[in-house]
Amino acid sequence: MKTLDKILLFAAIYLIATSFQGGGIIGVDRPAALLVYEKSAASRLSQEQNAILTSDIWEQFRSMGGDYRILDKDSKFNDPSSPWAKAIQRDRDSIPWLIVSSDNFNTEQPLPANSAEVGKLLMRAVQ
Repeated sequence: MKTLDKILLFAAIYLIATSFQGGGIIGVDRPAALLVYEKSAASRLSQEQNAILTSDIWEQFRSMGGDYRILDKDSKFNDPSSPWAKAIQRDRDSIPWLIVSSDNFNTEQPLPANSAEVGKLLMRAVQ
């Protein structure tokens, strides 16, 4: 087998293998967002950040084809190989932490100050 044929075969195998993992850093097949917070410390969030937890931006994101989870940092999963279980285990600098993920946009960062800022990130993922 020639070198070019080997390279093309490897590229094809790689593309097939990675295509089943979903796009973005969360690894699901559509835009996704994960907000990780500490439930017992939610009262210490600013009023604006606390409002993010129940904001209608999440359902708007879902209605545009996205998926999301808002999870306590100590959440347990029945299937530790699920994309959400893997995503919550990613390194983070602080709590609360936001991951927004799609084929064309990925960010991992401290939770923004308000729903409007989170909404902008979610919109970037679905565009």
